[in-house]
Amino acid sequence: RLQRNGFSKEEAQEATMVSWRELRVKRLPAQQPLTAAALESYAGALGKLVINSTPSDADVEIEGDVFDRKTNTAAWLGPGHYRIKVSKSGYAPAENSYTVREGTKTEAYFTLRQERQQ
Repeated sequence: RLQRNGFSKEEAQEATMVSWRELRVKRLPAQQPLTAAALESYAGALGKLVINSTPSDADVEIEGDVFDRKTNTAAWLGPGHYRIKVSKSGYAPAENSYTVREGTKTEAYFTLRQERQQ
């Protein structure tokens, strides 16, 4: 379904892996089987939030939770509104809200300002 929405095969595979981890670790009881149909349905409902910054390699928080990757990266998220914060040592943090929609790609771009030396 993601490929029909314009995502590449690699992006669809990445969304499927994120979905598998989310369903298997957080949502389904350990004994419940994870079917291909459930996995495809869950992955197809996600949207891709691309998080870029200048300078790159900044820390990312999504809704106050530390994201396991730095900018320039992407997160597969369920539809909704998300507060994104980006920070890097020596720079003032920046944050903004973004809306992620099912099956679409949203771009978030941050320009971090260097903090003044005292």
